[in-house]
Amino acid sequence: IQSLVVHDRFWAQFLPPPPATPKTVIWDDDGCQDSDNLNSLATAIRLHQLGYFRLALVNNTDWTDFGAAIFRQMLDQGGLHHVLVSSSQGTWPTSNRLANEICTGANLAAYNATYLPRNQQMTDVAGYRTALAAAADGSVQIVVGGALRGVYDLMTSRPDAISSLTGAQLFAAKVMEIDMSANAGSTSGDFNLGE
Repeated sequence: IQSLVVHDRFWAQFLPPPPATPKTVIWDDDGCQDSDNLNSLATAIRLHQLGYFRLALVNNTDWTDFGAAIFRQMLDQGGLHHVLVSSSQGTWPTSNRLANEICTGANLAAYNATYLPRNQQMTDVAGYRTALAAAADGSVQIVVGGALRGVYDLMTSRPDAISSLTGAQLFAAKVMEIDMSANAGSTSGDFNLGE
C-alpha cells in the first residue's frame, strides 16, 4: 500500500476532483492467487483514501482460507479498519485452482496477516447484507473481479436480523450499478460467468 501511495502521486494529478458525495463500493474478488486482484484492491484502497468512493465491504471468493486474511491486512495497513471483510462459503472446482498458489500460510506469516479458518470468517451473505442495509438507497456500486458467488448468495438470502428485506429486495433498493470483469480467452467461456 505504501508503494502505491507514493507512486500514485504522479497519477493522482490526472484524476478529476473527488465527488461531493462519494458512492459506496462493495469490492468482490476471487482472492489473492493473482497479483491483479491484489493490485485492484490496493488501487481501491487508495481511491477510498483520496475520497473518490467509500469502501464498505471486501468479499473474498477465493478457494483457500487465506484471501480474507490478506485483504484484511491490506485494509488495515491502509487505515481502513472499519471496512468489512467477508468470504463466500462455497467451494471451487479443483480444475480451476492455480498450481502456483501464492496465498500460502508462509506468506501470511511473512506479512503478519491474521488467519481465520473459513468457518470463522464473516459469510458473504452477512457481509453483503450488513453493507447494503447500512447504505442509502440507490448508492451502492458492486465491483466484481471474480465469480458471482457472493452476489448469488446475497440474491438468494432471506430476511434476517440484519434486514427484514430479502437479498433480492436489498439489491433492488440499494444497488445503483454492478460492474464485473470476465476473461473472454477461454473456448469454454469464462469461469466467472460459467460457474
